[in-house]
Amino acid sequence: MEGDAIAVGSPMFSTTGLVDKAPIVSVLGAVLFFVVAHPFVFKFVDSVVDSVVGTGVQRDLLVFIHAVVFGLLMLGSLHLIEYLSNQ
Repeated sequence: MEGDAIAVGSPMFSTTGLVDKAPIVSVLGAVLFFVVAHPFVFKFVDSVVDSVVGTGVQRDLLVFIHAVVFGLLMLGSLHLIEYLSNQ
C-alpha cells in the first residue's frame, strides 16, 4: 500500500514550536512522573489490580499500567496546553 505511509513532514510528526514549549513540557513531565511513579500510587494500584485480577500479578504488568497512565496524562496535558495557548 504505497499511499498509506505517514510522511515525516505530516502534522503528527511536526516539531514546530517544540523548543519553545520544552520548559513547560519538561516540568509537566517531571511532576506527572513524580505522581504516577510514587510508591504510594504503586501500592494503591497494586491493591486495586489484586482485588480485580487476583493475587500474583507480576510487577511488569503494574509498571506497564503506570507507563500507559503516564503516557495518557502527558498526551492530555499537552493537548490542554495547546488549547490554552491558542485562547
